[in-house]
Amino acid sequence: MLLIIVMLVSFGYALTHLLRGPQGMSEISADSASGYTAAGELTFRYDLTGVSTADRKALTILYTQAAKDAFEIFHPLMHFDGRINLYDLSSSPETRLAIDPVLFDALSRCISAGSRHIYLAPVYRVLDDLFFSADDTEAAAFDPLENAETAEFFHSAAAFANDPAHVTVELFDNGEACLHVSDEYKAFAEEYGITAYLDLYWMKNAFIVDQIAGVLAEHGYTKGLLTSHDGFTRCLDSSGNDYTMTLYYRKDGHLYTDTELHFAKPFASAAIYSYPLTDRGYADRYYTWRNGRVTSAFTDPADGMPKTALPELILISDSHTAGDLALCASQYFIADTADTEGISALLSQNIWSVRWEDGAMIRSGV
Repeated sequence: MLLIIVMLVSFGYALTHLLRGPQGMSEISADSASGYTAAGELTFRYDLTGVSTADRKALTILYTQAAKDAFEIFHPLMHFDGRINLYDLSSSPETRLAIDPVLFDALSRCISAGSRHIYLAPVYRVLDDLFFSADDTEAAAFDPLENAETAEFFHSAAAFANDPAHVTVELFDNGEACLHVSDEYKAFAEEYGITAYLDLYWMKNAFIVDQIAGVLAEHGYTKGLLTSHDGFTRCLDSSGNDYTMTLYYRKDGHLYTDTELHFAKPFASAAIYSYPLTDRGYADRYYTWRNGRVTSAFTDPADGMPKTALPELILISDSHTAGDLALCASQYFIADTADTEGISALLSQNIWSVRWEDGAMIRSGV
């Protein structure tokens, strides 16, 4: 059962921890000697009460390998020897590939949800340039609201991405997958130098925390809390330990804490914001203009435009994965208008929600 404590105090902008666990929780870091891993985008805390030094070392090794695997599996721009990852599938149209089972599961969930966001890779590459721009003058070339040619490209790329007749992933019972791309889309891609068609982008870390959580649980490590710096969480602990999630909202340009959710059972969550919430990590999924306007990574496949129908949306469930919640959130968060009734109705699917309207918290199920 979730309990809510309403705080409503001014907080500021430099946030680091959105969740905390009981005494005895320690942060587990991946071994930096292992090279690139997904751990740089995550915080993993584990209750080490009574855990031996040898078991802690084993946990660190396991977490490091799982984070390394996740980094390679979901990478949209690079091949890694020894595995067939998202990039391999994305850059090899009309080729059946025995992709990694973790990737197969993630794509299966996307397809089952009817999501077309994974096909927006060409738009995401331009947004990358926008988010890493040094100033508004540089950024203007990559923003569809500032540049007519960019807007035309976004609209055209989205028209292909949103149409299964032009691009789709086919999954086979034997674990293979095949990316199908129409000749018309291939010609468009060649014209614009597009070499890859798939990217989980802002949803990637939701599937990464699911993958790592699954590995940890499989090996008996369940007294932990894994959260990404962009708001996706898996809590594995069923021991009755108390965990706290602090939620934030913005009003009149100021950030406030409003809610602490207390829980004592496993759960997943997706906390999605239309503005950069923290200075740790995912400010690079946003660009803030001098006039205060924010362009975010949340892009609508219907027209290719970055947009958000709500400033904040938090979804929580004890029966759905973080990936499922990300896919669910995309239907309501990335839209021209907010379907508030639809969000509240998610309770029938055992998905709890928190959002704000003019500083007033509106919750369902929590």
